[in-house]
Parts: sequence; C-alpha cells; structure tokens
Amino acid sequence: MVTFMQALGREQMSCCARTANHDSTGRLLTATRSDIMTDVKEHVAAGSPSDSAQVDNAMRVVEGRFFDCPDGLVMSADCLGQSYPTVIGGQPLMITVPRLPADLSSSLPALESPEYHYEYPRPDNAGEPAHWGEVTAARGGTPLSALIASLYYRFTTIGSDDDVSSVCEGIDNDLADWWARMSMWIDTYTELNLLGHGRRSALVLGHRYLAYTRHADGVVRPVNWTIKATISLPELIEVPSSDILARCFHLAGTGAMLPPEWQYLRDARSWLETRQTRRAVIDGCTAAEIALANQVHKLLADTGASVRDELLLRCNGISDVAKLVRRFGGSTASRNKIEEKLAQVRNRAAHAGEEPPLDQASEAIEIANEVVNCARPLENLHEQT
Repeated sequence: MVTFMQALGREQMSCCARTANHDSTGRLLTATRSDIMTDVKEHVAAGSPSDSAQVDNAMRVVEGRFFDCPDGLVMSADCLGQSYPTVIGGQPLMITVPRLPADLSSSLPALESPEYHYEYPRPDNAGEPAHWGEVTAARGGTPLSALIASLYYRFTTIGSDDDVSSVCEGIDNDLADWWARMSMWIDTYTELNLLGHGRRSALVLGHRYLAYTRHADGVVRPVNWTIKATISLPELIEVPSSDILARCFHLAGTGAMLPPEWQYLRDARSWLETRQTRRAVIDGCTAAEIALANQVHKLLADTGASVRDELLLRCNGISDVAKLVRRFGGSTASRNKIEEKLAQVRNRAAHAGEEPPLDQASEAIEIANEVVNCARPLENLHEQT
C-alpha cells in the first residue's frame, strides 16, 4: 500500500501545507504546492504587525488528490462527480469522485478532474495529464460504470502553516488503514475483490505466436495464417452504487471494522475469485464457525459464560454447533448441508491438502455465507459496528 506522503513524493510534491500568495484582492498569484494547497480566505495586508495572528485564525482550504487507489476500484456511474464526507486521521473532509467528460463520443472515455478550489499549475494541466480513471462499461452510449484511479479531497482548517502540516501528517499516518477499512466494506457490500488474494491479470487465449519455415522459394520467413484469439473479459459484477459508496466512506471514517466472521468470508471470496479453492473453503468454514459460536453466545447471553463454553466444547464439529443454535431458537443453514457440503469439504482441504473442484468450493462458500448472514445479517451490519 502506497501511503499518502510516499505517493506525493513520487510526483515531486511537497508534503507540508504552505500558504498561497495573494494580491490585494485575495487572488492566488503563485502556489508553493502543486497538488495539496492551502488558502487563507481572509486577506492579510502585507507588513501588518498582526499578520501572524490573523493567519493563524483564518479559515484555510486544503485540497488535493488521492492517487494509487486500490486496484480494481470500480463504481457505478451514479457515483461520478459526487462528493462524500468521511474522516481520515481525525480530520473531517469531503472526497469527490472524478466526473464524466463533456464529450462522450468515445465508447469508453477517460474521466476528468473534479473542480478544484484553486487556480494554479497542477499535474493535470502541466505536462502529463493526471490519471483519474476511465469508463469501463456503457450501454447505448450511456456510461454504466468506471474504474477510479484518483479521488479529489478538500477540507477546511484553522491555524498556522505548521498546524496545517500537522493535520496533513495525521491524514498520512491513517491513510493506509483508512483505505484498508474502506476496501473491506466495499468488498462486503459488492462483488468487488479489492483484497485481491492471488489476483491475476486477464489472459489472452488463442494462437498468439510466430512460426518460421523455409518456403518453396528457399527463403526462411514467417508463416502467415489467420490468427484466432479471444480475450477473456471479466463477468458483470455488482459494483458500489452511490448509496453504498456513501455508507462505506462513513464507516471507514468512523474507524468501523468488519466483524471477524465477515473478514474471513471476504478472504474466502477473494481466494475463490482466483480459483484457489482450498484456501477458499478453509477460510469460508472458519467464518461459519466463528458466526455460529457467536450466535450461541448471543442466544444464551443470560447464561453463565462457563456454561456456554462447556456446551461449545461438547460439540463435535461445526454441524453440532449448528444443531446447538437451532436447539436454542436460532436460525442457520441445515445441519446436513453444513456437514456434507461445507465441513467435509473443508476437512479434506485442510487435512488432506485436497483442492476442491470449483463448483464444490463455490457451494461451500454459499453455505458459509448463509451461516454468517443468519448470525449477523449484512443488511444490519453497519448498525452493529
């Protein structure tokens, strides 16, 4: 994960906030930073004895760009150009998703920068254009989704240059963890795989090679033939809508973490995405075991902890825990289904090193998802964290 300050350094940008220079109207003349900039909204007359105090008490705008977004961060078109509040490093800020270009004549156009607060040379208008992302799917000329490469942010603060630098440092210190939280919530509410276990690029399938031989005229040269090749395109998957994106920004900003059972389920789905079925079923079964055990503790909350622990110790495997859940009024997947299509598949994978067939692993993960959802429903997950 590339941190905020490391990423800035890659484009030779200063990481400490500086005050922009203004003329008598407050118009920005020169900028001491290119991608992160602060502004003193209240103009301070040059040479005034109280300059320092006025600057320290002025409301300052700080803006910039988060690049190196997680690989595969795709959003629905209704997110484009929208702004979402969050908190990073204790600093409330507004994040804006790049917008569609005015010209949509291209089938999959590049995204454009959101509107900046300042007018000053930036990487997107000096030299190489900044990469904000591109449309990934469209129907009838209407964009449906887009891959996001950069996000714009803005916040206001009061204080000296050193104070602003301290705020930016706090954002930098939390940014990697914030992205980790953000990614886990997006993966959970959609079908994205930002976790990326074992991620591999799309394969080009077919006859992609050259052949040489001696032809009838005695000259050795390439053999010509019609190349038949296909590119494996990704399947359509569920991506974040604007409502889901807003929820994820909020949860990441509050520091909310996924419960352990949902984290293991996310791991399982990520492994399954890349056909690593053994790891997928092991993590999926772990998710189900945690969910069922927590369900027992919740159902028997009025019973002593030692009694609950003893009941769980007497269970011979995950299917017995499922039976215990049903015995005390809880709902979950059927005991036989858990035993035959999840637990036994997991045991062969864990103890015999078996790599389950994809369809068998997929069914096991579906059962694990059912168990976890019964214990801690996804629709109420954001209210329980």
